Amino acid sequence: MKHFLKKNTCRSFCATLLLALGCAQAAAQSPKAYTLFDNSGREVSYRQMIDRLADRDVVFFGENHNCPIAHWMELNVARSLYERHGDKLVIGEEMMEADNQLILDEYMNRQISYDRFEAEARLWDNYSTDYYPVVFFAKENQHSVRGHQCSPTLCQCGEEPRSGLSGHSLHRSQTLSASSASAVHIR
Repeated sequence: MKHFLKKNTCRSFCATLLLALGCAQAAAQSPKAYTLFDNSGREVSYRQMIDRLADRDVVFFGENHNCPIAHWMELNVARSLYERHGDKLVIGEEMMEADNQLILDEYMNRQISYDRFEAEARLWDNYSTDYYPVVFFAKENQHSVRGHQCSPTLCQCGEEPRSGLSGHSLHRSQTLSASSASAVHIR
Protein backbone atom coordinates (compact mmCIF):
# COMPACT_ATOMS: atom_id res chain seq x y z
CA MET A 1 0.00 0.00 0.00
CA LYS A 2 2.88 2.39 0.82
CA HIS A 3 4.36 1.73 -2.62
CA PHE A 4 0.98 2.50 -4.25
CA LEU A 5 0.58 5.82 -2.35
CA LYS A 6 4.17 6.80 -3.02
CA LYS A 7 3.76 6.04 -6.75
CA ASN A 8 0.43 7.98 -6.98
CA THR A 9 1.84 10.93 -5.03
CA CYS A 10 4.80 11.08 -7.39
CA ARG A 11 2.45 10.95 -10.43
CA SER A 12 0.23 13.69 -8.97
CA PHE A 13 3.25 15.87 -8.25
CA CYS A 14 4.63 15.37 -11.78
CA ALA A 15 1.23 16.10 -13.36
CA THR A 16 0.85 19.25 -11.26
CA LEU A 17 4.36 20.38 -12.15
CA LEU A 18 3.74 19.84 -15.88
CA LEU A 19 0.44 21.71 -15.68
CA ALA A 20 2.08 24.63 -13.86
CA LEU A 21 4.91 24.79 -16.40
CA GLY A 22 2.41 24.66 -19.26
CA CYS A 23 0.37 27.50 -17.76
CA ALA A 24 3.50 29.58 -17.18
CA GLN A 25 4.59 29.07 -20.78
CA ALA A 26 1.13 29.92 -22.10
CA ALA A 27 1.05 33.09 -19.98
CA ALA A 28 4.48 34.11 -21.24
CA GLN A 29 3.28 33.72 -24.83
CA SER A 30 -0.05 35.53 -24.30
CA PRO A 31 -0.23 38.90 -26.02
CA LYS A 32 -0.37 41.98 -23.84
CA ALA A 33 -3.78 43.67 -24.09
CA TYR A 34 -2.49 47.21 -23.62
CA THR A 35 0.59 49.30 -22.96
CA LEU A 36 0.43 52.62 -21.12
CA PHE A 37 2.62 55.62 -21.91
CA ASP A 38 3.04 58.96 -20.20
CA ASN A 39 3.01 62.28 -22.06
CA SER A 40 6.75 61.88 -22.78
CA GLY A 41 6.23 58.53 -24.49
CA ARG A 42 7.75 56.49 -21.64
CA GLU A 43 6.02 53.26 -20.71
CA VAL A 44 4.33 53.42 -17.29
CA SER A 45 2.59 50.86 -15.12
CA TYR A 46 -1.12 50.97 -14.38
CA ARG A 47 -0.36 51.96 -10.77
CA GLN A 48 1.88 54.84 -11.91
CA MET A 49 -0.89 56.07 -14.19
CA ILE A 50 -3.46 55.95 -11.37
CA ASP A 51 -1.08 57.79 -9.02
CA ARG A 52 -0.85 60.59 -11.57
CA LEU A 53 -4.55 60.64 -12.39
CA ALA A 54 -5.57 60.66 -8.71
CA ASP A 55 -4.10 64.16 -8.34
CA ARG A 56 -6.32 65.58 -11.11
CA ASP A 57 -9.73 67.18 -10.80
CA VAL A 58 -10.94 65.82 -14.15
CA VAL A 59 -9.76 62.86 -16.24
CA PHE A 60 -10.85 62.65 -19.89
CA PHE A 61 -10.71 59.47 -21.94
CA GLY A 62 -10.11 59.59 -25.65
CA GLU A 63 -11.50 56.31 -26.92
CA ASN A 64 -12.44 54.34 -29.95
CA HIS A 65 -16.15 53.74 -29.35
CA ASN A 66 -15.97 50.10 -30.44
CA CYS A 67 -12.84 49.12 -28.51
CA PRO A 68 -13.70 46.83 -25.58
CA ILE A 69 -10.23 47.29 -24.06
CA ALA A 70 -10.72 51.07 -23.87
CA HIS A 71 -14.06 50.60 -22.10
CA TRP A 72 -12.55 47.99 -19.79
CA MET A 73 -9.77 50.46 -18.97
CA GLU A 74 -12.31 53.22 -18.24
CA LEU A 75 -14.10 50.94 -15.80
CA ASN A 76 -10.87 49.99 -14.05
CA VAL A 77 -9.71 53.60 -13.81
CA ALA A 78 -13.09 54.57 -12.34
CA ARG A 79 -12.76 51.75 -9.79
CA SER A 80 -9.21 52.76 -8.89
CA LEU A 81 -10.14 56.43 -8.51
CA TYR A 82 -13.13 55.41 -6.41
CA GLU A 83 -10.74 53.59 -4.07
CA ARG A 84 -8.84 56.87 -3.66
CA HIS A 85 -11.65 59.43 -3.67
CA GLY A 86 -14.82 57.60 -2.63
CA ASP A 87 -18.03 59.53 -3.07
CA LYS A 88 -16.31 62.53 -4.66
CA LEU A 89 -16.27 60.69 -7.98
CA VAL A 90 -18.59 61.82 -10.80
CA ILE A 91 -18.61 59.98 -14.13
CA GLY A 92 -19.48 61.66 -17.41
CA GLU A 93 -20.44 59.60 -20.44
CA GLU A 94 -20.19 60.87 -23.98
CA MET A 95 -22.54 58.12 -25.12
CA MET A 96 -25.32 59.50 -22.94
CA GLU A 97 -27.06 62.48 -24.50
CA ALA A 98 -27.43 65.41 -22.11
CA ASP A 99 -31.15 65.74 -22.74
CA ASN A 100 -31.50 62.20 -21.32
CA GLN A 101 -30.17 63.36 -17.95
CA LEU A 102 -33.55 63.14 -16.23
CA ILE A 103 -34.14 59.51 -17.28
CA LEU A 104 -30.51 58.69 -16.36
CA ASP A 105 -30.96 60.26 -12.92
CA GLU A 106 -34.19 58.33 -12.37
CA TYR A 107 -32.43 55.07 -13.26
CA MET A 108 -29.39 55.85 -11.11
CA ASN A 109 -31.66 56.70 -8.16
CA ARG A 110 -33.60 53.44 -8.64
CA GLN A 111 -36.84 55.25 -9.46
CA ILE A 112 -37.29 53.36 -12.73
CA SER A 113 -36.34 49.90 -13.97
CA TYR A 114 -33.49 49.10 -16.31
CA ASP A 115 -36.01 48.08 -18.98
CA ARG A 116 -37.68 51.49 -18.86
CA PHE A 117 -34.30 53.25 -18.87
CA GLU A 118 -33.18 51.22 -21.87
CA ALA A 119 -36.43 51.91 -23.75
CA GLU A 120 -36.39 55.67 -23.19
CA ALA A 121 -32.74 56.74 -23.10
CA ARG A 122 -31.70 56.36 -26.78
CA LEU A 123 -28.70 54.22 -25.85
CA TRP A 124 -25.98 53.40 -28.34
CA ASP A 125 -25.97 49.92 -29.89
CA ASN A 126 -22.92 48.88 -27.87
CA TYR A 127 -24.24 50.25 -24.55
CA SER A 128 -24.87 46.85 -22.97
CA THR A 129 -21.39 45.52 -23.73
CA ASP A 130 -19.21 48.63 -23.46
CA TYR A 131 -20.90 51.34 -21.40
CA TYR A 132 -23.25 49.45 -19.08
CA PRO A 133 -20.42 48.18 -16.82
CA VAL A 134 -19.31 51.74 -16.00
CA VAL A 135 -22.89 52.96 -15.43
CA PHE A 136 -23.64 49.87 -13.30
CA PHE A 137 -20.48 50.45 -11.25
CA ALA A 138 -21.52 54.06 -10.66
CA LYS A 139 -25.06 53.05 -9.76
CA GLU A 140 -23.95 50.39 -7.29
CA ASN A 141 -21.57 52.85 -5.62
CA GLN A 142 -24.05 55.74 -5.72
CA HIS A 143 -21.97 57.98 -7.99
CA SER A 144 -23.40 60.63 -10.21
CA VAL A 145 -23.30 59.96 -13.95
CA ARG A 146 -23.64 62.93 -16.30
CA GLY A 147 -24.63 62.79 -19.94
CA HIS A 148 -22.06 64.72 -21.98
CA GLN A 149 -23.24 64.14 -25.54
CA CYS A 150 -25.08 66.95 -27.22
CA SER A 151 -28.49 65.88 -28.50
CA PRO A 152 -28.62 65.57 -32.30
CA THR A 153 -31.66 67.86 -32.26
CA LEU A 154 -29.54 70.65 -30.77
CA CYS A 155 -26.10 70.00 -32.23
CA GLN A 156 -25.80 69.75 -35.96
CA CYS A 157 -22.97 70.72 -38.24
CA GLY A 158 -22.79 74.44 -38.98
CA GLU A 159 -24.71 77.36 -37.56
CA GLU A 160 -27.68 77.17 -39.93
CA PRO A 161 -29.48 74.31 -38.08
CA ARG A 162 -29.17 76.32 -34.85
CA SER A 163 -30.42 79.60 -36.33
CA GLY A 164 -34.01 79.02 -35.15
CA LEU A 165 -33.05 78.34 -31.51
CA SER A 166 -33.81 80.78 -28.71
CA GLY A 167 -30.91 82.44 -26.89
CA HIS A 168 -30.96 79.93 -24.01
CA SER A 169 -31.25 76.89 -26.30
CA LEU A 170 -28.48 78.18 -28.56
CA HIS A 171 -26.19 78.73 -25.56
CA ARG A 172 -27.03 75.26 -24.20
CA SER A 173 -26.28 73.61 -27.55
CA GLN A 174 -22.89 75.36 -27.77
CA THR A 175 -22.03 74.37 -24.18
CA LEU A 176 -22.99 70.76 -24.85
CA SER A 177 -20.95 70.66 -28.06
CA ALA A 178 -17.86 71.78 -26.18
CA SER A 179 -18.27 69.22 -23.38
CA SER A 180 -18.79 66.04 -25.41
CA ALA A 181 -16.31 63.58 -23.91
CA SER A 182 -16.15 60.70 -21.45
CA ALA A 183 -14.75 61.96 -18.17
CA VAL A 184 -14.21 61.11 -14.55
CA HIS A 185 -14.57 64.18 -12.35
CA ILE A 186 -13.46 64.40 -8.77
CA ARG A 187 -15.43 67.02 -6.80
